[in-house]
Amino acid sequence: TNNNTLFKLAILADVHSDYPNLEKALDKTKSMGISKVFFLGDYTKLGLIEDLTAAKKIMDSYDIKYYSLAGDHDLWKSVGYDNFFEVFGAKKQSVTIEDVKFVFLDNGANYTVVDSENIEWFKKEVVDADFVVLSQPLYYPKLSKYMGKVNGEDVTAVM
Repeated sequence: TNNNTLFKLAILADVHSDYPNLEKALDKTKSMGISKVFFLGDYTKLGLIEDLTAAKKIMDSYDIKYYSLAGDHDLWKSVGYDNFFEVFGAKKQSVTIEDVKFVFLDNGANYTVVDSENIEWFKKEVVDADFVVLSQPLYYPKLSKYMGKVNGEDVTAVM
């Protein structure tokens, strides 16, 4: 271990209801002595309550502190955040680990504008943030997949 290491964390995403592999990833995380996980979306294929609940049950069964963002697949069935929030809770999250601040911007609904309430909250939180954590890549002209590209079409208001 490097003496300059403040902490270790794992970043996971895109399980798409493959729970055996989620468990393998969490087993590997624990075996590496990592006790914190950022999950960046798509626990499920379709965002069904029973699938989200199954994913949360697995996450809760490990002695690992985790922070979750919704991915676009997690929002599919409820056409929004309802199912995800029912299972995982609120969407505004900031966490400080060993004096390093992470701000989570919940932009899983990559086809819609982030609402003004969340933008205002984010503007306040990001001022002293060290890292921003999000589930969808922000617009950049050289990327082929980003927030605001829906079915191959650019949605300018979202971009």
